[in-house]
Amino acid sequence: SLKRFHECGLCLHPAQKPMTCLEGHLYCKECIFSWLLAQKQNKAREAEIARHAALAVSEADQEAARDAEAARVMAFRARERSTALLVRGSAGDADESQRTASNRDIEL
Repeated sequence: SLKRFHECGLCLHPAQKPMTCLEGHLYCKECIFSWLLAQKQNKAREAEIARHAALAVSEADQEAARDAEAARVMAFRARERSTALLVRGSAGDADESQRTASNRDIEL
């Protein structure tokens, strides 16, 4: 439906204390102020939500970094353990070969 020339663009009733914008749209003074206030509150609420979302993402990034660091440390420790076992194993092999050679010397 088309609104009449003298109706408010927001409430569609005849404009009370009419006001116009720069483009010529007609509004009730109370309607336009209420609408502007509601828009301002919505923007503030959206900004607060965005700020909380950014904090949550930041916390999630920090937690992911901590998890990655923990995984890196665990992998390093596992390599160290396996290296230590290899060193001990090769040292044990050397001891065994020395004992075998000593036993052969004794038998001869």
